[in-house]
Amino acid sequence: MIVTTDVEGIGPFEIPVTQEGKPEFLSTLEEDVDFGVLTQSRIAVYPNDELRHQPYTLWELKLWDEGITLTSSQMFIGTGNRLHMKLYTDPIEKNDDNIYILPEGTYTVTTADIEDSAYQFVSRDIMCGRAGFSHPKFPSGT
Repeated sequence: MIVTTDVEGIGPFEIPVTQEGKPEFLSTLEEDVDFGVLTQSRIAVYPNDELRHQPYTLWELKLWDEGITLTSSQMFIGTGNRLHMKLYTDPIEKNDDNIYILPEGTYTVTTADIEDSAYQFVSRDIMCGRAGFSHPKFPSGT
């Protein structure tokens, strides 16, 4: 950065500035975290059916504790701990029993989010936290 003045004989001054680059994905978790007991949940799975033919199955896990309430309009209110994850597995077809089991294994956070049309989610991906518009009541990504 170069600072100039309108006073003769003073300046210009050159000030070196460095800034850490933007992370590849949005995250506030930088180490292992103990959320305590997350006693409430809303789990959604989107298997393939007559209308959905994806090369993956999306699982959306919302977990929270007693201090938070999920309203009928899908807004979170209150104070406490909450974890929201979007995971991808091999494609699963819809079944008559509506019973689905999340496969065990290691899932890796991708640097892509849902708006990255060039990236195709694959089994064992976790969607990163979205760097664009986000609101505490309507989180996007993980």
